[in-house]
Amino acid sequence: MRYAIVTLFLAVLLIACDREGDQNIMYLFRGEVTTVTEFRREYEEWISASGRADSADLRRSFLDNRIIDEILYGKGKLEGIEYLPDIKEKVRAYQRQLIIDKTRERIDRDLYPINEETIRKYYAEHKERFVRDKLYRLYAIRTKKKERAFEAYELLAKQGASIRLLSARYSDDKRLADMNGDWGLFSDDVMDDSWKTAVLQKRIGDIVGPVRDSENYWTVIEPAGFAYKRELSFERAYPLIVRELANSAGDDKWRLYREKLLREHGVRVNENNLQWK
Repeated sequence: MRYAIVTLFLAVLLIACDREGDQNIMYLFRGEVTTVTEFRREYEEWISASGRADSADLRRSFLDNRIIDEILYGKGKLEGIEYLPDIKEKVRAYQRQLIIDKTRERIDRDLYPINEETIRKYYAEHKERFVRDKLYRLYAIRTKKKERAFEAYELLAKQGASIRLLSARYSDDKRLADMNGDWGLFSDDVMDDSWKTAVLQKRIGDIVGPVRDSENYWTVIEPAGFAYKRELSFERAYPLIVRELANSAGDDKWRLYREKLLREHGVRVNENNLQWK
């Protein structure tokens, strides 16, 4: 019976995918859809990372795998796979580490407040520390709305529109819109983790995204060129400087804050018991 349901589900999906003029490529029984634009972005990211040559068979194979993944995910949810002990433990461990990392970031910002003047002075006095062998010139569109990001991506990827013109129209990042999408020069150590790997794998003129970045923008990026043996701008060097100044502040603040946390949460430690044989 289960196999009959899966077969029927697959047939419905494939029929839906063949609707002439339809902008969606996949329909799910739980009410979700995947648009052609969304699917194409996923496929192009995958094919770029794998280094394989595009073909009709490869597209079909990728679609088939996506369909089966969705079926298996839905089937697993229905059967309660997420509640198996090993799965629950992995989810908890991942969630726990994310919460720890984000909380530590916030505490560090509070413990080591650094004013703008100090950061600018450090940049002016240590510019040689921000020279990089290779930088990437990026153009981008950044919007708070997912639908607008995918609309822009479709115009770029399918119709060959100019990201410089589209950024002025679609970007909610006003500075980027005013610069007609010119985001400046990035080194790999200042790229956002959400799109760094994809950008480093792409060629000039390829399109990256849309991806939700750490500042909650839906971002579409086009690598436009390279620069060599150049220093990062103050804007790009800013987070590196903050991190360096915080690290150089020493551990005294963190030690005192740690002691405060232990008291507030009633934690007692017996370090003598570390000396087991």
